[in-house]
Amino acid sequence: MFLLVFLGPLFLVRVPAGHVGAIWRPLFGGTDSVGVLLEGVRIVAPFNVVTLYDTRLLVSHETFDGVTAEGLNVKLKIAYRYRIHPSKVGLVHRTIGPNYKEKLIAPAIASIVRSEVSKFSVHDVYGPAR
Repeated sequence: MFLLVFLGPLFLVRVPAGHVGAIWRPLFGGTDSVGVLLEGVRIVAPFNVVTLYDTRLLVSHETFDGVTAEGLNVKLKIAYRYRIHPSKVGLVHRTIGPNYKEKLIAPAIASIVRSEVSKFSVHDVYGPAR
């Protein structure tokens, strides 16, 4: 019991509700892009590194710049929802990393906003027809 209490943190990982864990195995092939650790207490080798990802629906509020059809700069506050699919966490961890929102999602949303804003006039963007 004494050993379990002191050595438990070395090989037990707690994955909270709404999260999954991506496993990096430095001695056995790197990031596991197929398997993830599901919710609960899981046993892992002490030298493996587990990174937790929130798989619940997340909301982000950001301000984006755009150029209207007349060539005028506008600032738009946009709220968007996103979530990572649990089966893709390993692949995202390997190719993008834990800050996938800043590297992948926010630039994609910014590109869509710029593309869509350029189709409308300033009156359409800020007026009652928005």
